[in-house]
Amino acid sequence: MEKQIIDVPRKKPEGRPETPLSLAVKAGDFVFVSGQPPTDFATGEFVHGDIETQTRQCLENVKTVLEAAESSMEKVVKVQEIVVVVQVIKVVVLAILHRLQLYLQE
Repeated sequence: MEKQIIDVPRKKPEGRPETPLSLAVKAGDFVFVSGQPPTDFATGEFVHGDIETQTRQCLENVKTVLEAAESSMEKVVKVQEIVVVVQVIKVVVLAILHRLQLYLQE
């Protein structure tokens, strides 16, 4: 199976090393997206704010990466989140569900 590294146009963070991983790899009809931090692709800056704001930015990044791979949020099969602070798990899950519903309505 042929693999293709997906190039996503974005501004790299200045003064910090870039993470040595691919944002996405396309293998056949599948697109595998790496974890996305809440970084604004337009500015390269970390998005501060509450957990909902950061979750929204992470999902926007996933959407951008999928579109660069000629795919979409409508084709997502699995979402896995890593939450360090137990108290915010419910908020993160609800934010993800809400954003996915919005993407599916587009």
